[in-house]
Amino acid sequence: MVQERDIGRRVVVRHRLDVPVGGARFTDVTGRLDAVTDKLLRVGRDDGSSVDIPQETVVASKVIPPKRASHTAVADYQEICDAAWPASDTAWLGRWRLRSADGFTRRANSVLVLGDPGIDVDSAVLRVRDFYAARNRPAGFSLAQPLTRRLDRALAADGWHKDGAALVQTTEIKNIVAPSTAAIATAPDHDWLRLAYEDTSLPEAATSILGWGPRRGFASITVDGTVVAVGRVALEGTVAVISSVKVDPKHRRHGLAADIVAGLAAWAASHRAAHACVQVEEDNAGARALYERLGFTTHHTYHYRWAPAVSH
Repeated sequence: MVQERDIGRRVVVRHRLDVPVGGARFTDVTGRLDAVTDKLLRVGRDDGSSVDIPQETVVASKVIPPKRASHTAVADYQEICDAAWPASDTAWLGRWRLRSADGFTRRANSVLVLGDPGIDVDSAVLRVRDFYAARNRPAGFSLAQPLTRRLDRALAADGWHKDGAALVQTTEIKNIVAPSTAAIATAPDHDWLRLAYEDTSLPEAATSILGWGPRRGFASITVDGTVVAVGRVALEGTVAVISSVKVDPKHRRHGLAADIVAGLAAWAASHRAAHACVQVEEDNAGARALYERLGFTTHHTYHYRWAPAVSH
């Protein structure tokens, strides 16, 4: 049976009807679990409506896998995340966006595939190799699934190696707004950079990616005069893309990461954000557990593929 900890997850609830319909005494409701009390379960349907189910009528309930996102929805979120983490050097090839940023993060130094390249794939891949060779960088693709399944198979067959499997997870911003001790600034300072990236002298491209101003928020928590937890949020339309959440190892397991996320969410909500999004590596068990507790669910997945060495 579903519990309060399952709020935000996709569920199916079977309950008894007061009046049988067409001879059926039971019916199922599928959607997002929005509330659990002693008296009812509230489920948000896919069409945006909400239904309150009396607990006394529930005969079974369980968490089920998230609804699979359409190709269009995957591409939309990929564009949102790209805008929130903008590479400094880009070029379009059809619906492929070639990105470079002095090697600062895989995300900003790989091809974002949103659709067709406009030319045959073999020629397009050669263009990608040339783009990165001119910048003395390895050629790579960021491949959101299931949007890029065919290209992914072709690259795998040609020896491009897979790396960095990750989840794009989403929730409604209201689900994660909570009281927070985090301070929010509109630009990163020395202490924020020191903890987030262990470096205060990042390349110019990194500064461009991180950005500053009214659509960017940088959270920090200070203990005894030292910044011990940080995070970043970028507002793109009504979506708050949360990233760079990091806690000093000496201060972990005290709820500071959740505190940072709550502070970023509250700031984003005050700027009219309606949804939140995170990109978390598949093998980062700690981060995945945090976001699951906060009610994030997986919208889609992605991974990278990097070019094999060219033989001469």
